[in-house]
Amino acid sequence: MEFLKEYWYIVENVGVPILAFVGGISFFSLNFYAVECMELSEMKTLLKRNGNLKNYKAKGYLGGLFNPISIFYIFTFLPNADSPFYENEKFNEQVRTIKSFRKYYSIVFPIVIILTTIGIALNETVMK
Repeated sequence: MEFLKEYWYIVENVGVPILAFVGGISFFSLNFYAVECMELSEMKTLLKRNGNLKNYKAKGYLGGLFNPISIFYIFTFLPNADSPFYENEKFNEQVRTIKSFRKYYSIVFPIVIILTTIGIALNETVMK
């Protein structure tokens, strides 16, 4: 326990800001993920209606910055692998982007939550 008390100030002064930075960036990037999901939904609609993405124009990240409507698209289901949508290269790229976001979140969020929980538990034991 003395070891923790001796080095705890380093964890508080270095570890906590790094954890806050990584967690903050990850939570802020959820907006970009929501915009990507919204654009995928628009692509699906255009592909169903026209069969191509000829008139599709991506809004980009700044066009959807803090768009509360895009939050509803976060839980978008990706089409099956045998879907005819995958014949379009733009659609494939959009699906790969969303899969990359999901893989990143599946790694980062559990790590941030676990490290925060461990830090709080250690802080309680060191402070006593």
